[in-house]
Amino acid sequence: MWYIAEDAEIIFKNAAELNMTGAGYVWLVTEQALNSNNVPEGVLGLKLINVTDEKSHIKDSLY
Repeated sequence: MWYIAEDAEIIFKNAAELNMTGAGYVWLVTEQALNSNNVPEGVLGLKLINVTDEKSHIKDSLY
């Protein structure tokens, strides 16, 4: 899933160039996008507690 963080970096870079990362903007992102190096302020994302344990990760996703 490393490519999702890379894709997010490109999206965040392009959004910053369009002035879409400042005041008045909120970003709802996936867990993987939170690993980007340039996450702007105003980002909302959930990170599951058991992200590194696949079985527990699936359980967290369902319940």
